[in-house]
Amino acid sequence: MRTTIDLPDDLIRAARVRAAASDESLKELFTRALAKELDRAARKQRRKLPVIGSSRPGRSSITPAELEQVLGDDDLDRDVV
Repeated sequence: MRTTIDLPDDLIRAARVRAAASDESLKELFTRALAKELDRAARKQRRKLPVIGSSRPGRSSITPAELEQVLGDDDLDRDVV
């Protein structure tokens, strides 16, 4: 697809130099750079939950009632109801 964008002259100059040094076209350079940026943004959104180490993996001594209490206390600490 064709599109027109307005970029600063110094950015275009630097892109032309980089593309020439990499023996690729401006289209290839911009496609690669944009794909990399979009992939990075997507990975940033897919953050993993924190992992807490345990000497007894797979086991928990907390009851559902205790978990509910802890989560409720956390909400109160944040003034979230």
